[in-house]
Amino acid sequence: MRELEKATHTTLRPGSTFWPSRVNQLPDPPAALNALGKLAHLERPMIAIVGARASTAAGREIARRLGRDLAAEGITIVSGMARGIDAAGHRGALDATGATVAVLGTGIDRCYPPEERELYERLSREGLLLSEFEPGELPLRFHFPKRNRIIAALAVAVIVVEGSRRSGSRITADIALDLGREVLAVPRDPLAPGAEMPNALLKQGAAPITNANDVVEMLGPSENPEGSRAGAPRATRRFPDRLAWLGRHLETSPQGADELARASRRPVAEVLSALVDLEFRGVVERVGGALFRLRGDS
Repeated sequence: MRELEKATHTTLRPGSTFWPSRVNQLPDPPAALNALGKLAHLERPMIAIVGARASTAAGREIARRLGRDLAAEGITIVSGMARGIDAAGHRGALDATGATVAVLGTGIDRCYPPEERELYERLSREGLLLSEFEPGELPLRFHFPKRNRIIAALAVAVIVVEGSRRSGSRITADIALDLGREVLAVPRDPLAPGAEMPNALLKQGAAPITNANDVVEMLGPSENPEGSRAGAPRATRRFPDRLAWLGRHLETSPQGADELARASRRPVAEVLSALVDLEFRGVVERVGGALFRLRGDS
């Protein structure tokens, strides 16, 4: 604890090294983010694992396994360090010696919930803590929806494990959809606690997943000639068939989603979703937060 108290956080601002440009897509992006831990975790593709605080043992085990297995694929797990599903996803990633980012609804120096002190300390050393709130800020109710929008913006996809229709995770899923992110859900027994929200999302078109392989296959396999599972996924060398229509219009000069939508005659939301998919695969890169171009090595 004495060593942790000596630790100083870093303040990230737009345009600075490690600033996560994906948050610039929010209508109300944060002016700054306080960070404590390993900033390099922000450089990998991120997937959010979210769900109920009042979780079931089965839900926590699902979240832990997803966090562990996805982190082993070189993906950063992002969540909110809340008790229940969030904490389980973080722990799974840490157990795999992988990357994980916790976005806090408090100041960077406050642990909430207090019973997750051990997880907070591990994240500050092995993972990364992020907060847009000033140090010392308390866990006020309106902080958590603001935190959820950052989780949704950072992720290329949001996995909902369990929760009620009124769960805060629904806010994260809705914002993710507005930003053109993929929303995935774990099918659950309709009679099981916490099954209401993921099953409702599935009815509305969310993709069903049961393990990390489902997620990787859905978002696109990554090639890694060295066979390492610790680094970030490598770029694929060809466009997947379902994205070939967009690939014809991509160039090495930066283009916006509106421009690409006109060229491909597709809805902007569909183009954004495809661009996020291609960014995850390493085929395109983001420039200035809202423009995309082909990577030079793709």
